[in-house]
Amino acid sequence: MATVGFNFTKVLAHRKSGVKGKISINNNISVKKVEEHNLVLGKDKQPGLKFTFEFKSEYKPAIGEILLEGNLVFLDEEKKIKEVRQTVRDN
Repeated sequence: MATVGFNFTKVLAHRKSGVKGKISINNNISVKKVEEHNLVLGKDKQPGLKFTFEFKSEYKPAIGEILLEGNLVFLDEEKKIKEVRQTVRDN
């Protein structure tokens, strides 16, 4: 498996209030979408997948939040790509 692309499509940081007392941070990452993303290199077409993700950190009590959205593209053998796609469909 080779990661060949990574980018952010959204970066958001928002401070709602000042820091007071004990702080709690909740982190969550989720994969929003998985789709085929073939890469053409010269005459060859390499099978790949594009994962769309979201990472969110919430600072409590209502201090602020950070939101990162983006994509990750990786290439692998066609057999492995099909296995990953099947796993995603089954879940």
